Amino acid sequence: MKTTLEELRNNNICYALGKDVITEADLRLVNGIIDKIEQTRTSKPQPLDAVEYTNSFGCYYPNAIIDGDTYRSGSTALCECGSAYVSVSDDGSLCKCVSGGAFPVIDKNKLRYLGKKEKSFWTFSTLGAGAQHGLYFKAEVSCFELNLREEPLKRYTTKDYDYIFVQDWGNRTSDCGYKYTVTKGAFPHCAFHTKEELNEYLSLYEAVEEPYFDNDNLRKKYWILKSAFVSIWTEDEFEKIIADRTKTSLFNGRQVPTKYVKNGTTLLRYVLRADENRP
Repeated sequence: MKTTLEELRNNNICYALGKDVITEADLRLVNGIIDKIEQTRTSKPQPLDAVEYTNSFGCYYPNAIIDGDTYRSGSTALCECGSAYVSVSDDGSLCKCVSGGAFPVIDKNKLRYLGKKEKSFWTFSTLGAGAQHGLYFKAEVSCFELNLREEPLKRYTTKDYDYIFVQDWGNRTSDCGYKYTVTKGAFPHCAFHTKEELNEYLSLYEAVEEPYFDNDNLRKKYWILKSAFVSIWTEDEFEKIIADRTKTSLFNGRQVPTKYVKNGTTLLRYVLRADENRP
């Protein structure tokens, strides 16, 4: 999958001296690395291969990189989210340096081969190491899958779902009267006064409770449908939408007509904004 000079330049518009000074020598350097990467790929996992990785908590990383035994002799580590510098040494072997994180150690025998996948790499140009001397390119590598979720929960990952934490404050209700608060990721998401209001929300998003989650403080983890917001600017367009559920919802400090439509594992939220000036 060799690249051309035009492609190499267009993929490196931030190159130190401008993309137009990338030379034929740089192209030969990059294509030599691409050839070396692709010629050494097999159905067995090795450094620089891609892994569609899901950890035991359900977090999905579609472009994890096999780093090898950098962090423990004889082991195999992944970089969940990072990049890889690649070069070819004088003896013809590949040299790599993977940066990013985190770097969990895995059992490579549990990797399932999926086929080939295009992946981005970088190397220094013929100018040598220096600020903005990197050249970015793509090469085809072997791709594997690893899902560390417990068997009943393998489908519930951030690839297709979101997760939330629901806190029951018991007698420590807020001054506003909220008994239940919901966080999504690291941020506050919404709050409810009653169990009935909370259950309506959980039902709408088809929530599934994560078993065995440590909830000593009345805190529970749920997997819910992903959500997407859609603005509707006319009442005629709004009326034509065939919805799974119609209700009012809070938007920009006011209650507005809202329709919910399930599309796979995503819940589309159509909000009528006919009383606003369309931007």
